[in-house]
Amino acid sequence: MSVTGPDDFVFLCWRQDLYAIFTNLADNSIYWIREKSSSQRQISINFAAEAGSLEYIDYRDTGPGIERGFIETRNF
Repeated sequence: MSVTGPDDFVFLCWRQDLYAIFTNLADNSIYWIREKSSSQRQISINFAAEAGSLEYIDYRDTGPGIERGFIETRNF
């Protein structure tokens, strides 16, 4: 697992919410990486901040991904 991003940013949230989100993501990643016997096992989290505030979080793993049919697309 690798985590990259700046050290000096503010992310306003409840600590337990952030913990629940990332615990769920990591748990799902580990399950599917093991279930599909991925030859490369990696979880990476990259985040960026602009002017001291969180801009985005990019979470990726080497699991099989989500089948396109299960992803709902919307035009806003």
